[in-house]
Amino acid sequence: MSDLLHKLPPCEISTSCLSYDKCPMSHYHVPLQSPRPQRRTYTHICLPLVILSSILTFSWVLVDLFQTTPRHAGIVHTAEVTSNETCHWCIIEVGEEQKQWPAVGYDLTESYGTATIKFPSGEIIYIGPIEGDDNYKNAMHKLSLESSKHTAPPYNWYWDAPGGPFAGTYDYPRRQWRSWRKYWGLPATHEVGAISTLLTSLIASSSAAILARNSSQDATKAVITTPDLLALYDEDIYDVAEYAGLNASGAHPFRASYFPDTVLSTPRYERQPKYIDAAYMGYGFGLCSPYQSDNNCQTNDTGMRYSNVLTVYISRRAVDIEHGSWKNYAYTRMLDYQQHASFFDDTLGLDDRTSGNEDGGEDEAAYWQRLRALLLSCMHPMSSQNNVSHVFLVGEKAKEERVEMEVREAISQRPQVYVPRVYKENAVFGPSRGAAEMAARILWFPEDCGFDEPVKGRKLCRKD
Repeated sequence: MSDLLHKLPPCEISTSCLSYDKCPMSHYHVPLQSPRPQRRTYTHICLPLVILSSILTFSWVLVDLFQTTPRHAGIVHTAEVTSNETCHWCIIEVGEEQKQWPAVGYDLTESYGTATIKFPSGEIIYIGPIEGDDNYKNAMHKLSLESSKHTAPPYNWYWDAPGGPFAGTYDYPRRQWRSWRKYWGLPATHEVGAISTLLTSLIASSSAAILARNSSQDATKAVITTPDLLALYDEDIYDVAEYAGLNASGAHPFRASYFPDTVLSTPRYERQPKYIDAAYMGYGFGLCSPYQSDNNCQTNDTGMRYSNVLTVYISRRAVDIEHGSWKNYAYTRMLDYQQHASFFDDTLGLDDRTSGNEDGGEDEAAYWQRLRALLLSCMHPMSSQNNVSHVFLVGEKAKEERVEMEVREAISQRPQVYVPRVYKENAVFGPSRGAAEMAARILWFPEDCGFDEPVKGRKLCRKD
């Protein structure tokens, strides 16, 4: 996607490029590809499809005309911009008002939610956990099933089959149906509506906590982290945020293509973090401490070693296992493949270890055996030469001693040069804390220093 953006013609650098909403929209959206050429032998099939497509296209135009989103352009100002840069990469300076906004991170688990609020003064407040209702839990369960995956991936990214030159065409009717529902004030899907109820409660509690600190701001500019469910796509998270009332417009000059401007993102933090990203930052890793200094951040980045991270989320109802590697400080990227494997299992919650057997004997032994098998299947794709260096345990049941013991036992069955350190001190709020750290770096500074693809001669952060 970034390659496509760099090929866009540059904007004319003038007062018309002083805010995100005034930049030509072609610089923020990748145009859909042309539909599949029609074959004469299938005219009786294709003609109704062409008519249906025309109707949907006309409806989309109507929705686009009547659906507007106000943007507060006065908060973000441009700084030095060279003539060869596009509006998509305009350099910004953060206004004094935005520097006072609290950074909020929300964590939506499979059954409950938490929030972390970080103030510019350094004060941190934790909200929750707040238990989701039955509709919320049923929606998250449905989105974890293989049967809930879309026939065509959302927006049909090029590498998602059936992608290629017709990427996006197959998914068009589904997207139009979501747009119609949103236009009439309905959630994009029933699952989006169910999940938004818990997020709405978290926003209300967080806004009340901010108001109690004599702040005039609210908790509507935030980052959201979730477990990596098979059918919980990025578009669902953005639509949940929109229906719950989050609004990131005016807070930054960048948003991920296709999606509404509801949650915070930058070119470095492009995707809303999953647990492996959020826990990594929540426990203090991957964060450049002198992040107001471009030079210091770049120096720190070059000296970092590979970190092979294993994140284990465990609650009363489910387990989610994620792994990944970094050789610099944390970042998130929009996936080229929205359909991918997931190691989430809602039959492995700690409440399942004694189900059907009061004394917990054989049934509990079988439970721990299944947990070890899931851990090993998740770690198998990792190279045997790469040690697991960090293990983050998160979730309401992550501090159970047996959980750490079983995780260590599974890791010991792989080639390891040294024993990894296990972190579980802030298990319940670790992911939301990481999301709040990500939000702080988006809100309070123009862009993250040390960005791995800087424009030549561009000042990413203020120098010391």
